[in-house]
Amino acid sequence: EEAGIVLSQSAEAGEQVARGTAVDLVVSSGPEIVVVPSVIGLSEEDAVANLRQANLRVDVQSDQNEAPEGQVFAQDPGAGSEVSAGDVVTITVSEGPGEAEMPNVVGQDADDAETVLEDEYGLDVSRETETEPCAQPPGTVCRQDPEAGTPVSPGDSVTLYVLE
Repeated sequence: EEAGIVLSQSAEAGEQVARGTAVDLVVSSGPEIVVVPSVIGLSEEDAVANLRQANLRVDVQSDQNEAPEGQVFAQDPGAGSEVSAGDVVTITVSEGPGEAEMPNVVGQDADDAETVLEDEYGLDVSRETETEPCAQPPGTVCRQDPEAGTPVSPGDSVTLYVLE
């Protein structure tokens, strides 16, 4: 309730009392203010439990993100915000990283290409010695499998053919 609103009284409306009788009033001090806890990094289940325990309602959304699948990676309002009890906090839960397009690494230094594919794309990279004619200098990628533009997901296998 809004601050200053009478919530209850000890003598009901219309009740007759002697002049000078004290009537107790319960007046609202306004909505309960709560501080939003940090739930980033928690599982969806733990985040929802923590927010409900703080007397808040939860709206759960999900999106692709680098965070592990099922982990909260965003919240609105943020941790430490002061809100009214019963307000809604929106949390966004990771669906895990989504598909990306395989980049073209032909002609790149094989070590650099491998690092980028593993670190930025989460791919499982293996190297093979190139056996076909290759216009690239030794130590660089001659060809790749899958080809550039192919949809790839973290954990997919990639082979780089390198002229040694």
